[in-house]
Order: sequence, then C-alpha cells, then structure tokens
Amino acid sequence: EFRNVLFSVEAIVQLPRTVRTEYREDALHSLSSGRFHLLLAAFLLRVVIASILLLAGISWLARTTSITELMLNAVALNAILDVDE
Repeated sequence: EFRNVLFSVEAIVQLPRTVRTEYREDALHSLSSGRFHLLLAAFLLRVVIASILLLAGISWLARTTSITELMLNAVALNAILDVDE
C-alpha cells in the first residue's frame, strides 16, 4: 500500500498545475491546484490507515506466545490483508 501511494504521489507531482484539470485522450494532462491538494489529502489518509493497520497487526503478532499461535495468527493476518485484493 505504501508503495502504491508513493507511485501515485510521484505521478501527480509531475503533472503541471493549471486553473482547470485537463483530461484528453484517456489521460490526465494537468491538474487544478484544488484537485491536487484533495488527492494529496486522500493519499495521506491512505497512509495513516495503512500505518494504523500495520501497527495493529504487528502488536497482535507480538503478543503471541507459542509458535503454533504465531503461525495461525500470521496466516489469519495474511488473509485479512488479502481481502482487498
């Protein structure tokens, strides 16, 4: 998720800023400042949510005492992370 956000931010930063967003030939050619800032806020929210989920998952796995529970929790966490894909 972090890599996807980074690539998306890199892409929108390279677009020129204009008064209006220009969308031609199935591609963005420029972004308005308002839309640019709205996208940055959305990407920031995605990073915050992903960070919270990462910390919750790490703390959940860190509290595991036995190897069997650790393996089961790791598989369960992986299943949860794969839900959105």
